[in-house]
Amino acid sequence: MATARDVQSLRQDLERMFQRQGELERRMESVEGKIQNMETTPLPPKAVSNSINALEQYSRRNSLRIRGIPEVDKETGEMCIHKFVTFCRVKLGLDLQPQCIDRAHRVDTRKENTSRLMLVNFVSWQDRNRVFRARSKLKGKRDEHDRPLLVLADLTRENMAIFSAAFTAKKNGRIKDAWVDANCRIMVTLADKTTKTIDSVDELT
Repeated sequence: MATARDVQSLRQDLERMFQRQGELERRMESVEGKIQNMETTPLPPKAVSNSINALEQYSRRNSLRIRGIPEVDKETGEMCIHKFVTFCRVKLGLDLQPQCIDRAHRVDTRKENTSRLMLVNFVSWQDRNRVFRARSKLKGKRDEHDRPLLVLADLTRENMAIFSAAFTAKKNGRIKDAWVDANCRIMVTLADKTTKTIDSVDELT
């Protein structure tokens, strides 16, 4: 016989499912609207590229990349989820449940004696944001290979290139600071101490 806890857990699962369905429907409406606008008013190639990049980045809003979780051979998605939940509890002080994670797996090619980044996709943006905001607790902590533990936004290739250029500009003293906010926007503080969002490398010149 189902307990009160089982019923409550089922209700929460259903609520998360309905929330995800609603979010997917809103995304589809947004994409359909953009396609209709493109059909009626052709956009220049750069604008089309920016729109595609923005849509791809939006599709990653519930994801994070984690560096510093030890990897083993034949690691399954379920193993990754439980390792990540443990990482959150031990390193970030967050009590995150496995049910909060949609899926988790390694990315990129594995190199000898290293652990690859773990890509974690959350059921809700709220849980993803809890983890992202707790990343400051990793300051000074290092993994088994003496590399800094990191919680990173899941940026598109184009946005990663923009952030890399911004970070280089910061190291060279051309701007004061560069970071990625909770909404995956690339933020910079200019020499005159003004802060703004940048969408291309050209905005750094």
